[in-house]
Amino acid sequence: MINSSIGPWSDQLDVTQLDVIRILLSFSAGVISLLTLTCNALLIGVIVKSRALQTPTNVFMASLAVGEMSIGVFAIPFAAASAMVSRWPFSELTCQMTASMRTIGRSSSAYSLMAVCLDRCLAVSRPLRYSHILTVKSACALLALIWLGSLIMGLLPLWSWGNYSYDEAYYSCTLQGSGAQEQPLVKELACSFLPAAVILLSILQIIRELKTHHRIFSVVPLPVTTSTLASGEIMPGVMPGVMPGVMPGVMPGVVSGVMSGARGFNRKTSRAMRSLFVVTCGYACLCLPLSVINITHKHNDWPGPNILTFLVWLSFLCCVINPIIIIFFNRTFRSQLKSVLSCRRCEISKQEVFTISSGLHTTLDATLVLNVIKHEHASTTTSIRRLILGVPVHL
Repeated sequence: MINSSIGPWSDQLDVTQLDVIRILLSFSAGVISLLTLTCNALLIGVIVKSRALQTPTNVFMASLAVGEMSIGVFAIPFAAASAMVSRWPFSELTCQMTASMRTIGRSSSAYSLMAVCLDRCLAVSRPLRYSHILTVKSACALLALIWLGSLIMGLLPLWSWGNYSYDEAYYSCTLQGSGAQEQPLVKELACSFLPAAVILLSILQIIRELKTHHRIFSVVPLPVTTSTLASGEIMPGVMPGVMPGVMPGVMPGVVSGVMSGARGFNRKTSRAMRSLFVVTCGYACLCLPLSVINITHKHNDWPGPNILTFLVWLSFLCCVINPIIIIFFNRTFRSQLKSVLSCRRCEISKQEVFTISSGLHTTLDATLVLNVIKHEHASTTTSIRRLILGVPVHL
């Protein structure tokens, strides 16, 4: 049954104040919806237009953008309309559809961000095996699992597993449980807290790898190669996943861009990791609080409607901040966006096999060397390892 209450502030404010609040909420939701559609559409367009950005990582980025666009289309505008009239002005069918699409969009966004973090963790910790583990088929399979899980969570309430109904504090239709309210709890655990736990573990593993690199490079200076390749490029004639310099008669070298000393390495890697960290922090600060409150509000009506409405609107910002962070912090995305907006072709090397969306070229360069030390590439001889490190190495 759709509730037609006049709003969560009706017992606390007079009519004039309520009108101002309704206008502000509707206007802010409209602006957020427009920015969500525009920013995420630009991100998807840049990935589609640029062959250099069509990597497994960026496929997950595009999936993240699609999930957030669905929220911008099916959740935020309807919340704006409900806030304007302080009730649900649409049909019951529209209530069911918008609530289902909102659940699908939020779940797919969380799962896609989890896939991005897992992808970056794998690239940093196992760079020589990365291209063999995360192939086109495995990336497509993971993407299919992401959307299949999201569809299941969004469509289950339409088949008697709970139900969607209008909640005045959310200004939208949400999942309502039955009995002990186990449905909202299960949904938040599967769609929010599980991805958040995997994201946290992935970030911690990446930080652990970076600390290991920092300790090693504080005593093992890496020489700057004489190669003229740009950072992230692979030497011509070297297959992806094969360490440069293993071919007979070819002078071994390291991908350029590795700096000597712990200070330079730490500065470069910290700068490279910032976009991934900021995106995950944005998700933790803007989206997860509402997931926590969803459980408590369904069980004991805590917190009050005012705080809940604020957190709902705060979660809408999560749909805008991700594409802005990705484009702002990533030089390749910025250059490609400029080329798309100016309708010209931007020249980017096609040799960027190990391009990392968060800009981890230096981290990856360092990890390649570390994996050579760990015997992760059997064909690399001891003499080549010594040449790569620039110091005698006893293996």
